[in-house]
Amino acid sequence: MHTSKSFPSSSLEWNNSQKDDCLLFGGAISTTFPLRFEDVSNIREVPHHQEVFVDPACDESLIFELLELKHDVADNGSATWFLQDLARDSRTRHRGQYRV
Repeated sequence: MHTSKSFPSSSLEWNNSQKDDCLLFGGAISTTFPLRFEDVSNIREVPHHQEVFVDPACDESLIFELLELKHDVADNGSATWFLQDLARDSRTRHRGQYRV
């Protein structure tokens, strides 16, 4: 049985909303998502390694980020490596504990 993902009542259903193709990173990557998301780079500066979209009617955003290739990290361990790196960086700024 197929069930659609539910969103807050302030947003449209993902599966039933009008969608459009979107080219990311100068056309190197393409994706499709609802038209209700607006390109944040039209409002403020976004780093070159990110593409950020927001739905102004609710608290939803889409963030695409290119990460540096780490030759010493296996493909199946890369997500863990980058999350641990982020946690370490956050810990140094916030002096809290981290766990990934």
